[in-house]
Amino acid sequence: MVLKNCKKSILATALFLAMPLVYAQSYSVRDVRVEGLQRLNAGTIFSQLGGDDQDIKRGNVQDTIARLYATELFDDVRISQQNGVLVINVVERPVIDRVFVNGNKDVATKQFKEMLKMAGFSEGKTYSAAKLASVKNNLLKAYEERGKYTAKIDVNVIELPRNRVNIELNVSEGKTAELAEISFTGNENYGASKLKKQMQIKESGLMTLLTKSDRYDSRRVNEDMESIEKFYQERGYINAEVNTNIASVTPDQEKMFVDINVHEGNRYRIEDFEVIGNTHVPFEELTALVELDKGKYYKKSKVDAAVKAIQDRLGDDGYALARVNAIPQVDEETKTVKILFSVDNGEKIYVRRVNIEGNERTQDGVFRREIRQMEGSQFISSDVDRSKIRLQRLPYVEEVEVVTSQVDSDLVDLTYKLKERSAGSITFGLSYGMESKFGFNISFDQPNFMGTGNQLTVSAETDDESQTFSISYTNPYFTDSGISAGVSAHYSKQKNKNGYTADYLMDGYGLSFNFGYPLTEFTSIGASVGYDRVNLKTTRDSPVEIVEALGGSCTLSSQYFGYCNSYDSWSYNWTGAKKTKNLFRFSTGISRDTRDKTVFATEGSLNSLNISGTLPGSTDQFYIVSAKHSSFYPLLDGDDFVLNLRGDLAKGYGYGKTSGLPFYERFYAGGLRTVRGYRSGTLGPRYLNDQSAGGDLQVNATAELIMRVPGFAESNSLRWSIFFDAGQVYGLGHNVKKTDINVGYDKFKTNNLRYSAGVSMAWFSPIGPLVFSYANPIKSKSYDRKQKFQFSVGIPF
Repeated sequence: MVLKNCKKSILATALFLAMPLVYAQSYSVRDVRVEGLQRLNAGTIFSQLGGDDQDIKRGNVQDTIARLYATELFDDVRISQQNGVLVINVVERPVIDRVFVNGNKDVATKQFKEMLKMAGFSEGKTYSAAKLASVKNNLLKAYEERGKYTAKIDVNVIELPRNRVNIELNVSEGKTAELAEISFTGNENYGASKLKKQMQIKESGLMTLLTKSDRYDSRRVNEDMESIEKFYQERGYINAEVNTNIASVTPDQEKMFVDINVHEGNRYRIEDFEVIGNTHVPFEELTALVELDKGKYYKKSKVDAAVKAIQDRLGDDGYALARVNAIPQVDEETKTVKILFSVDNGEKIYVRRVNIEGNERTQDGVFRREIRQMEGSQFISSDVDRSKIRLQRLPYVEEVEVVTSQVDSDLVDLTYKLKERSAGSITFGLSYGMESKFGFNISFDQPNFMGTGNQLTVSAETDDESQTFSISYTNPYFTDSGISAGVSAHYSKQKNKNGYTADYLMDGYGLSFNFGYPLTEFTSIGASVGYDRVNLKTTRDSPVEIVEALGGSCTLSSQYFGYCNSYDSWSYNWTGAKKTKNLFRFSTGISRDTRDKTVFATEGSLNSLNISGTLPGSTDQFYIVSAKHSSFYPLLDGDDFVLNLRGDLAKGYGYGKTSGLPFYERFYAGGLRTVRGYRSGTLGPRYLNDQSAGGDLQVNATAELIMRVPGFAESNSLRWSIFFDAGQVYGLGHNVKKTDINVGYDKFKTNNLRYSAGVSMAWFSPIGPLVFSYANPIKSKSYDRKQKFQFSVGIPF
């Protein structure tokens, strides 16, 4: 390869290699030749020569060689001079064609290759043995941080044509060193067992066989030291420090010991607090936001909460960059502290642009309609936070991060960085219920249909007691003002034949239209109208009351036993009954939802009031008034312990030609959804044949302490709880005969309430939601049907 018409004055570098010179001299060459190239072209070399029309001196040649090595494209560079021709001889580095990773389990292959890529060692990059050795050492250190001290990585370099190579990394991860002991020094006021409870990593034991929490991880240890430090600062130890940890490993590298040094310092009580500095908001108003109890021990979380409350208040007036610092003034003699909240407004900030990032599947407008902070307007903290929550609550958004970028002294850009969930899914599943037994379901759910934010759902489900098919389509922004509209159709077939609740057959189909309108950020109203055609039919085991309600008749002997049964000992006559109901349904209600999340909420509440029923002209005319409440209270910082209080109240009425609530619309109590510890749907009044009749009044209340599962503290799909349930159904209805068991159920009486207490586990597993419950009935009657252990697979909770 020869460069034509090269610059006529280029230093003859070969002379510098051939003979040492004391003084710098100038040389001229008439041409330049590059040798050894395989994949690259000569232009890559010439771009590194530099120089101008003047003669290039000796130092420039050395610089050129250095620049060529710096490209990391060559293993060797040699320059010589042959009869006025400058010869540059290079040895190219091979290019990595493929990278194979074998034997890795603890570190996924994708993560493994990502680590290699960050080190500049990936497919398409040049191969360097020195760089590979460095990368290998870094990978081994990464394994050491995971407690795998015996890990080995063997490298196999396979040469390919056209100066390419494949790299094989054969990994032997070895055994993870068990954390045998965690010890503390300097902890005078709290024992080691108390401090260990604040840590994610645990000493090896029976529980760690499942949780794997005895694996040493330097990152987790550092986080644990911060947790211990926070533990002290929450109890008055302002200057507590946990700044040293020493990890040692046994000679066989299978057991580890961690020593943590604690400096507790003194414990201080809050003497006073004061808001000072430069602020447009009266100090009295900001002081009212500070919830510190004088005389109580210092609590860092409350100080941090006060700082955030003041910042949010200033942010609501446009001071997005306000600085608030909590300055402790310690009195060592009295062991007290005064907290000064130093405030600096800064300038009022306006939002120039609001950006949306990460929406690869969804139309930009779908997200922008949830944003409450407007472009070109004053920055308002509460609007920014509310926008984030609204985005997080969308079913096709996994998480949201808000980034504020200052573009001028009084201007910022807001960027909402989204991580989208899969926009649609097709699911197949199995379900199991204590009453319904095994079932099968299939559904197509597109909560973000074609990126529009509209929801399309098609589902089919069948089990031992019922078959259901449904399709629905909802547009949450049918109008720009936020009115939602939807349509749904369904077909169902139900067999009530478990021997405990009323036995009859029911099938039908229906169509409904629903609408919703947001009154405020948290409150909305809704309404729906529709038509249902319901076919009811009795069986040989149906109660006399249902047969008669459907226009059938029974023999006197049958009425005595409560069945219209063909195997009656006095009569072999059995008269079945069936009837079709045409129901024009309506529903309207109002709800207020301030929960931070829809699943495993940690704070906020959900309240609703609803009226539903049938319109005049329906075969049966009735209406139901229902109210629901559920509130969540975090007992400690974070969501480790959350108290959930909830209650349901519903009452049904007949009107016109219908007396009371029809039997197929009645409420039932007992089971996982109401009062646990009692068989599903068996509480309350009963028919003559001892099958549950349900009622037209339902009362349920629950107090539940929801907690993260030890060993799975980082899981957002698993919780366990301790609960107390109370509930019952009342109201015999016009066609339920009074018996000794039914006495007292005609109207609400507290002495007929049923209670239970127990523990529950809820898990969003890969096969669907699972619920397990063990409850002990309290104040039960001898005729109650109890069921202490209950579980369900595939039923939402």
